[in-house]
Amino acid sequence: MKLFTLISTLVTLSMSVHAQIVYEGKEGPGKGKHIVFIASDHEYRAEETCPALARILAQHHGFKCTVLFGVDRDGVIEAGASNIPGLEVLKDADSMVIFARFLDLPDAQMQHIVEYLESGKPVAGLRTSSHAFKIPSGKKYSKFDYKYKGEDYKNGFGEQVLGNTWEGHYGRNHKQGTRVLLERDQLAHPILRGVADKAFCFAGGYVGVEREDFTVLAKTQPLVSMDPKADPDPKKKPMPSVWVRHYQGKGGRKAGCFTRRKVRLRTYWMTITGG
Repeated sequence: MKLFTLISTLVTLSMSVHAQIVYEGKEGPGKGKHIVFIASDHEYRAEETCPALARILAQHHGFKCTVLFGVDRDGVIEAGASNIPGLEVLKDADSMVIFARFLDLPDAQMQHIVEYLESGKPVAGLRTSSHAFKIPSGKKYSKFDYKYKGEDYKNGFGEQVLGNTWEGHYGRNHKQGTRVLLERDQLAHPILRGVADKAFCFAGGYVGVEREDFTVLAKTQPLVSMDPKADPDPKKKPMPSVWVRHYQGKGGRKAGCFTRRKVRLRTYWMTITGG
């Protein structure tokens, strides 16, 4: 019993220490720049994906990367937890990457995200970040909720910053796979540099509603089955899944935004657009 207690304590302490990971940048185009990752979702392993991306950006591209996680009351990483200590580091960030779902952060934590957005710096949103916040009405930052109906910030963070709020699934999970198609007229875009065409994922996608200010880089095409060689679903046309746009910070300042909707690729790609 004493051994079990000791092991449990060591595991808890280890996870607590790693509730914030910093990868110091090496040589590369990102040297001197700082990217902050916010990782807290309930089902897509943001706590694994974000450190992997951060490490690549640090080791191969020179960015300093800080990864912040949702944690429980003991400081242990908890998928989807609405408690993310350390967000004050956003004051020193050059870019923010968010991979989150249905968060209702304490006002003091949420304030750091709001101040970052008001500064008009770049944002990259992954998968469920279209519905990153689920904040009850009447709270200080309720307008960031993905269903917010006020005309001052309609559909919250998802639509106002990333370009789309949660619009629904596109293709049936566990029944249909999805082919990712690069936009032919955007192949020279820096974000698509080195990206192979026609990636496949064993899952459905999200509905992507194209806005006038989008530059769509890739679309998702549901297939008739989970077979990567299957025919496209004739009832479902390709929909936007990867795009860049600008959102407005405080005072109308425009900032770059990169959004990748729910697509499970064999490899991940991401590039932060300039502000």
